[in-house]
Amino acid sequence: MLINLYAHPKNNKLEFDLPFLYFKRGQQVCVTEICEILDPKREDKDSTLFRLSSSLVDKSPTNLHQQLLFIHQNKHKNYFQVTPTHKQFYKIQCLDLKSSQFNLYDIAKEQNLKNLVFVYLQLEVIDGV
Repeated sequence: MLINLYAHPKNNKLEFDLPFLYFKRGQQVCVTEICEILDPKREDKDSTLFRLSSSLVDKSPTNLHQQLLFIHQNKHKNYFQVTPTHKQFYKIQCLDLKSSQFNLYDIAKEQNLKNLVFVYLQLEVIDGV
């Protein structure tokens, strides 16, 4: 199952319009595509490393930050689009998508990414092995 999510950040936080969707125990999720547009007037154009994390996935010794995707952006660009070639599936922890939270974290600045204009996120959900 593919899920397309859109966000227009409010108060420097990602607020996705999440549907009421319930998962089954044992299902897994991965990111199949993400596209973000950053404010062209932003001052932190040197930041290039980001982490997409979510309370949707299980926090474990092998995934302490509940990371869904690691993103490298070319310097001085106002957008990025990532379509992973190798899917990394993670066990779903929060069985209700509506109550999940998503964060884009600037690794270099050690804070949530600011100055977002738009975010598109596509997730793939499969039954566990």
